[in-house]
Amino acid sequence: MRSTTKRKKSKTSSNINTSSTHTSNLLRIPLETFLEICKYLTPVDLLSLSLVCKTFYIDLCCGDSITIQEIWRQSRLTYMPFREMGPPDGMNEREYIRFLIENKCYFCGSKTRVTRIYWERRVRSCIKCFKDNTVLEGIDNRVKLILQRPFLQNGSLSNRFWRDQVEAKYAELCSIDIKDQNEWIYEQYQLSNDLQREIAERRREDVLSRENQRSQRIQSISDKLDLMCEERDENGSEKYQRYLLERCPSLCKCYTYERPFSERGWKILRQKLIKEYPQAEQSSKYLMNDDTFDSDDVGYDSDEIHIDDMSDDSKIFFGSGSYRCMIQ
Repeated sequence: MRSTTKRKKSKTSSNINTSSTHTSNLLRIPLETFLEICKYLTPVDLLSLSLVCKTFYIDLCCGDSITIQEIWRQSRLTYMPFREMGPPDGMNEREYIRFLIENKCYFCGSKTRVTRIYWERRVRSCIKCFKDNTVLEGIDNRVKLILQRPFLQNGSLSNRFWRDQVEAKYAELCSIDIKDQNEWIYEQYQLSNDLQREIAERRREDVLSRENQRSQRIQSISDKLDLMCEERDENGSEKYQRYLLERCPSLCKCYTYERPFSERGWKILRQKLIKEYPQAEQSSKYLMNDDTFDSDDVGYDSDEIHIDDMSDDSKIFFGSGSYRCMIQ
């Protein structure tokens, strides 16, 4: 049984001493029961729970207990589709899940910039820090042969190399006798090929995971929009129409993000949609009332025009690349 703590006694304005012994029920239950509950939580819930208090952090994060690691692993396999590969060397299950979920740059610590995973360096980085910590020139060709080049967002290989990896490998190369360098380079090249195969598989999971997250995000937004369109004004009429909401700039931008769509995100998006909706409504009315016609935008194919199908009181006047009908 976990030890519980009591709140300190407090005095009221009437000098009456009162005390409270209220403690969270989760802190009262046995550790085995607590861990059994954790087996059914999502990775995000587990991370959030581990930050609630020191007791939960110790229970879920400290030590290399097989039971604890299995809880994190099962949560990943159950609630994170396409993340079947285990953590890389040097990471436990919790660190691996946090690495996959948390949008935080390893170098600058920013959580507001867009980051991506670079598996050859095993870091998340924003674009700025990626450029600051990689090099293009001045790299020994022998070092280039045994290092992995980072993949860019579009799937192509970058011409850059991580600076610290270049410096470490070059220092290691220089420390080896010249007669043994070729053998060392060959061994490193073989290790690099093995790493390349692992990186390719992890990048495949990255692509599938992003597509799945984007699909789930779009579906979550769509469900919220359906509920919004069911709202009525004081006259019983629909307050919002779906096709007008789809024209709001904030919604179009929101579709492009890959991170999960949260309730907090919906509250922010909803306020923006309410603000932008009158403009979308006004633009729609303008388009419906715009009866201007540009004849140059209408093309025809003479082989598809059949005079026999026309009425006798119709005449066709052909111009250069356009036509018009005049009813006599």
